[in-house]
Amino acid sequence: MSNLQTGFNGFLMGFGTVFVILVLLILFITLMSAIINIGSRKQKETDITEPVKSISSEVEDDEDEIIAVITAAIACMSQRSGKKYKIRSFKKI
Repeated sequence: MSNLQTGFNGFLMGFGTVFVILVLLILFITLMSAIINIGSRKQKETDITEPVKSISSEVEDDEDEIIAVITAAIACMSQRSGKKYKIRSFKKI
């Protein structure tokens, strides 16, 4: 009977140890998550207080830049394969 009792005690000690370690791991991860979220909240607050710039002129510049990039990519591809490509239209997606 003592072998059965010793085995059962070992079983309980093993499960108890694993349970305690898992609880400590959960607490550690929750604590780290809270610390990280505090830092990101401060960063978000400072981002919100920055003044908003005019976007309309930047959008027009971006469209011209996108057209230039697409044209350059097509020119690069046409030099490789020996084929000629022609841009017919642009669609905003």
